[in-house]
Amino acid sequence: MKLTKPAMARMARSSQLISVLGRRSMNSAHVALVLGVAMLSGCDRFFTLHVGVTDCRSKQPLAGVKAVLRLDRGYGEPDAHGETDSAGHLRILINEPPSSWATLTLEHPGYRSWSKQFRGAPQGDPLTACLEKSATGSAGR
Repeated sequence: MKLTKPAMARMARSSQLISVLGRRSMNSAHVALVLGVAMLSGCDRFFTLHVGVTDCRSKQPLAGVKAVLRLDRGYGEPDAHGETDSAGHLRILINEPPSSWATLTLEHPGYRSWSKQFRGAPQGDPLTACLEKSATGSAGR
């Protein structure tokens, strides 16, 4: 079995933890805390989306767009919520492996909502999404 660099690093951290535990007199609460921190350090990858949101017609960035990232297939992490900044940029993540499936929904008053399912976190350049003004001037589809 060939070990990857991240797996070897986790093993090294585990062996350091065992040597520390062997030198100290710790109660069960200390051990649970130390093991919890060690386990969290192994969670080094998240399902992350970087999105630039614009108006479809003007191509201008949209600030204040509400975003919800809902897990469709994974371990059960709750929805993540975010909002675009003044430049129309958004970074949103959930504590799930990048191979999970999730749906991003964007909503802004006066625009149609936008949704897209991702089967695995996209790699590379930030995503772009443009919102179309709604015919009635109110949000939603």
